[in-house]
Amino acid sequence: MSKLKLDLSLIAQSRSFASQIASNTQAFIDLHTTPSVERAIVRLLGIDGVDSFDVPIPNRIVDEVFLQGKLGYGVSNILASAMKRRNQSLAQI
Repeated sequence: MSKLKLDLSLIAQSRSFASQIASNTQAFIDLHTTPSVERAIVRLLGIDGVDSFDVPIPNRIVDEVFLQGKLGYGVSNILASAMKRRNQSLAQI
């Protein structure tokens, strides 16, 4: 028992179930995301515009993530990680 009189074995079992659910959910996401979905997410984050070649910035970002084989991670996760790692805002990234 914990200080809060909670059954630690039930807590461990709950954590195990949560991990299984998260793993199954991520596997589903990995199989169902597409470049067009990820581009829409990038646009919803407020990233828009075109580069010097008139290619939409969301397309450039998603294409790069796709080429690296990391589309299943989700572009928003990658951008959030970059923001945290560099201690910069989304606009700065």
